[in-house]
Amino acid sequence: MRVLKAKIFIAGVLVTMAGTRLYFFLTETKPPEIVSKYHHSQFFEYAQFIESSTEQAKSEEKIDLDLVLGGIISHDVPATIPLLSKFYTKLKNTREVKTFIILGPDHVDRGRRQISVSKATFITPFGQVLPNLEIIEKLEGSGFVVHDETPFDREHSIGSQLLLISKLFPEARIVPLVFRSNISNKTTRELGRLLAEIADDSTFVIASVDFSHYLSERQAKPLDYLSANVLGTVTSQFGGLVEADSTQALVALMSFLEIRGANYHVDLQILNTSDFSANRDFTTGYVSGFWGIKNELLNLNKNDSEITFIFVSDILLSRTNGKI
Repeated sequence: MRVLKAKIFIAGVLVTMAGTRLYFFLTETKPPEIVSKYHHSQFFEYAQFIESSTEQAKSEEKIDLDLVLGGIISHDVPATIPLLSKFYTKLKNTREVKTFIILGPDHVDRGRRQISVSKATFITPFGQVLPNLEIIEKLEGSGFVVHDETPFDREHSIGSQLLLISKLFPEARIVPLVFRSNISNKTTRELGRLLAEIADDSTFVIASVDFSHYLSERQAKPLDYLSANVLGTVTSQFGGLVEADSTQALVALMSFLEIRGANYHVDLQILNTSDFSANRDFTTGYVSGFWGIKNELLNLNKNDSEITFIFVSDILLSRTNGKI
């Protein structure tokens, strides 16, 4: 009898275990396609500096373009926080942005492939910044871009921009892209063309780039002025004429602007570490500005300006020089 009871007990245990396993098998939900990952800002200590800088920049005017599509700005934090604050405040005063595509250097070439993208949530002093997965998936599908979170840990070319984006555009999504130093301009030019196809007018493309490095102010300024002048022509074919820590990011931006017909630039500034500190010997150069589309005739109509046309049937100019 005891043996029978023991067998019944064991059978009951086995049935219960089987039932439990069956329940978890049937109710199991598939893991999400993207495992949640977070990158924490390394710049929490500058939150108050950003608060005061953006407050001072509130009076910045709008950008004098009909459609602002892209820009170049420094990632040298904390030195250029006032410059970043003015840049993003002016953009905020001009238009809303739903998605920021950020192009920056992979400073230590940590990425497995030449262009890396992050799908993570970024934590800043002003909140969370979420990725635009729809655009990221299109970029991944192109073969140009690989999802790799490794290079985004403490990558300040991205983290610097997110400080101001999270502060002034809290609802915006991001597409962070970093470029290894060995990528060809041909590849980044093709990426820029792809961005022009994918990005709509609610998107803003940023090249997070610094220019001349480790030079005295006197040596740096001519190089940075040359870089700014070349970029002002909106060409992705600038060869070795631009000195920057990611010419690849700049090529991608210029290629994007070329395809979109964004031939105008405004607020182009050439600055240096010496503009923010007493350091004039071992400096970094900064070029910043906005690029977009400007319809001059449309602007004339908006301003109710008058255009006068003079029609004449015939003009006979004097054939006698020097005499009336």
